[in-house]
Amino acid sequence: MDSVFVASSETAVPLIPVSRESLADRLESAPASWGKWVEASGFEAEPGATLRVPNAEGGLGGVLAGFDAETPIWMLAGAAESLGAGDYRLETEFLDPEIQNLAAIGWGLGRYRFDRYREASARVPRLVWPEGADQARVLAFVESIGMSRDLINTPASDMMPANLALKARELAEEFGCSLHVVSDSDKLEQDFPCIHAVGAASQHGSRVIELTWGPPDAPSLVLVGKGVCFDSGGLNLKPGNSMRQMKKDMGGAAIVLGLGRLIMAQNLPLRLTVLVGAVENAIGAGAFRPGDVVTARNGKRIEIDNTDAEGRLVLADLLDRAGAFHPDLLVDFATLTGAARVAVGTEISACLTQD
Repeated sequence: MDSVFVASSETAVPLIPVSRESLADRLESAPASWGKWVEASGFEAEPGATLRVPNAEGGLGGVLAGFDAETPIWMLAGAAESLGAGDYRLETEFLDPEIQNLAAIGWGLGRYRFDRYREASARVPRLVWPEGADQARVLAFVESIGMSRDLINTPASDMMPANLALKARELAEEFGCSLHVVSDSDKLEQDFPCIHAVGAASQHGSRVIELTWGPPDAPSLVLVGKGVCFDSGGLNLKPGNSMRQMKKDMGGAAIVLGLGRLIMAQNLPLRLTVLVGAVENAIGAGAFRPGDVVTARNGKRIEIDNTDAEGRLVLADLLDRAGAFHPDLLVDFATLTGAARVAVGTEISACLTQD
């Protein structure tokens, strides 16, 4: 990720953030030719839009980057996606350090590419580190979110329960965490019976991953993630077009691992526990069936109506385990239902809370 940032550059092109409200004011202090170019181009500083402005010699004199003043984190994301290779320097005259941090994070997120299976481009647009940016904080955000994105984008052939457990082990080694992984089938059936039932048909053994970090006397935060590495729907088989993207059904696990990494990288004063139930909802002789009754970890019995509603089973066992930590805050992340997208659209996430 360091490749999308650079310490300094004598050839860096000015990158000037403008909103609809500030465009006219910014043009007043710019050469007169800039205003004419903006008018001729019809540029109105729409969020995410960019305009390359030539200099008197015909080269690139600067880039105007449109953004919404209420969401400064996306100030440079559109520019990061659309600009060609080269070095760019954010004009920070009117930006306080926190805005510079957010802008740099947005740049890093906009430059995200999933290149595990193809050769990455050697030449990419790079941002000169803004003077007021906290580089360690920016990289913590960009790298942690990038890790979550990589996990979700990786196909199931390379992202099964054992792979998720391996990623948790890498985090444990990097940040000095305590890690406990339950992989024995008999132990899973005894202690996490719902998770065991969901993954029983898969040739890839299920895992319950428990990662702990931070001083025991700090406020307790427990993050719970649904890690269905691939969801065929089980015996209630999904149609093909609904199954195509089901590698992403471990998105909850990817988020809690990434968020956990971000918390640890910033050394926040928390007692962090990350719980992941990693399974594959497959079809086979051991598959659970509609009409089966499963006894959950807390002793409650659950009748299976549809095997494609497996996420709530995974979370049921994990949430019961989470209660043992008596957390000050408990947050679970899942990809439970497409109805959430119908309800709130694609720009925000559905959230249910008692607070």
